[in-house]
Parts: sequence; structure tokens; C-alpha cells
Amino acid sequence: MNKIDNNTESCLYMSDEVITKTVSRAACSVSGVAAIAKAPADPIKLLAGKTNCGKIKIKLNGDVLFVSIAVVLKEGASAVETAERVQSTIKSAVQNTLGMAVARVDVKIVDIEV
Repeated sequence: MNKIDNNTESCLYMSDEVITKTVSRAACSVSGVAAIAKAPADPIKLLAGKTNCGKIKIKLNGDVLFVSIAVVLKEGASAVETAERVQSTIKSAVQNTLGMAVARVDVKIVDIEV
């Protein structure tokens, strides 16, 4: 769990799973993205009942979030334009939905859907 608010009267804790699902949904909503790249199954996470959200990495440094995501591009989509839209969509979704500041979104295109 990540502590989001340092207010002395109240605190908000956000699980990594909530953050990664928000990132995943935002990325998949971008035209040109076919899917989030699949991550290899992790037996420990499966036993713990955690969802595999693909190749999404998040790091919280203080109150600032850093995101790294691997996506599959739709055939015919512009890689640069799609990556830029993924970055802005994720940043906007996380900031508006979760109230977290996003410092950086790295997008890696790992495949093209044919």
C-alpha cells in the first residue's frame, strides 16, 4: 500500500493494484493501442490472488508517481503519436482519478498486432 496524503489528520492509502489498473485502463483507451504487453505469470502473485495487469511498473517517490508500461501497437498506428497519447492519457487519468502527481510515464512498444 502506498500512502498518498501526509495530512496529520487523515491519510489515504492506495494499493499498487489500484494504481496499475488505472494505468492499464487509461492506456487501453488510447486508439492505436492493441493491448498491454503480457507479463510472465508469477506464481506468488497468483497464489496471493493478485491480478496480472501486464508489463506495468510503478514507483512512488514521496508523493510523485513514475510509470513504465509496455504496449502492443495496432497495425497502421503511428508509434510516436500513440506513445505520446498513452503518456498524456495515463498522466491525466492518474491525476484526475487518484489525485496523485505523475512525474514521468515511459512507454515501450514491444510488438505490433497483425
